[in-house]
Amino acid sequence: MAYVYTATIQVVWYAHLAMVIRAGARTITDPAAYLATVREGYTTFATLTFDDDKRAALVAGTTTIQRELTRCMSAWGKMYSRGLKRQGIPGNNDDFDYLWVVEVPNNSDGEPNPHIHLLMRWRVPHEHFAAWAKRLESAWGQGFAKLEKIKSSKGAGAYISKVIGYLCKGQSMSDQGEVRGNRYGISESARAPGWETLTKTQIDCMGQLISDVYDHLTFQYGADYRDRKRLNEARTKTKEAIKKAVKDSGQRKPPAWLKKQEKAIEQRLTKVRSRLDALPLRANRYQIILKGKATYEEFMAWASNPTYPQDRALWLPDKPEGIAFNPGAYPKPRDGLYFSRLRQTFQETKRKRWAVTDEVCAHMVEQTLSVQDATLDAYNDYDAWANQQAGST
Repeated sequence: MAYVYTATIQVVWYAHLAMVIRAGARTITDPAAYLATVREGYTTFATLTFDDDKRAALVAGTTTIQRELTRCMSAWGKMYSRGLKRQGIPGNNDDFDYLWVVEVPNNSDGEPNPHIHLLMRWRVPHEHFAAWAKRLESAWGQGFAKLEKIKSSKGAGAYISKVIGYLCKGQSMSDQGEVRGNRYGISESARAPGWETLTKTQIDCMGQLISDVYDHLTFQYGADYRDRKRLNEARTKTKEAIKKAVKDSGQRKPPAWLKKQEKAIEQRLTKVRSRLDALPLRANRYQIILKGKATYEEFMAWASNPTYPQDRALWLPDKPEGIAFNPGAYPKPRDGLYFSRLRQTFQETKRKRWAVTDEVCAHMVEQTLSVQDATLDAYNDYDAWANQQAGST
């Protein structure tokens, strides 16, 4: 199944029908990817809380989280457009983009503790950040508003993952509490255009090819993938250590060595992300995302050509001889990777026959026939089933 994004050409092959993404998570990831492509992504992460009086009003039903958020986003949107003259912050001529997710876990006393996680595309110079954050918190007016700068659009992915985690946790866990109205929302300007299905076809051997590309990427760039995971974990631990150090010391600034450590991790993480972001694709065992038309055409040429040139791109793996994608063809077990390699093994065994004695050869033949009989029994059963399925479509 192929899709094309209207903002940038982004082709997605789904090779497994069970690969289903949560509707809520997809509703967030698509707009986030769209915004990162056309307007450089979100730049600020905020957590909005409610004081005791507002929590009581929420429980009583005299107001709702969505109502308070709508009022706040309207006020922030006007500030974004008009600017904050007293704080020396100019206005903007474009749209105010944001998305939010509600979380309602219970506190230590077993009472609902609602709060909102919000991403927005609004950045101000460092010297104005404190005054700007204080003004936004005042406009929120329901409790605290903690704002964090997202240092780069590349780093926004971690915050997107965090927001999706809150959303999925809220949808799947019983201790996330009841939310009157929507659990998440996105500004109209930040919504992504819909996906357009260009074609649907039988996958033929595409599932095998996607899996081969994934294995190749894991091997070729495994060190970078491992470093990214390790550095993300180290960054999280360092941030927690900074928060603890500030809380324990009562000081506004954390120890210099902790900030130096955090900066070093960020720099190394940025380098690793840059190398991985430079790859023209992303893949897992069931899905591949190709960045741009040229990458799509090169991938399809490799997939469709049984004798693709050896000077292929580094992100493409070796392909078993004779394997080629045939759009619309029903996948046949005899053409799969397992049986292709099995036939190759049989041929190699025959060639080795001439290099050994009759006694050794007899043993090899016995072992080969034993494996061949067991394999062909399974193959015949599966082939009969596959032909029956093909005849019914």
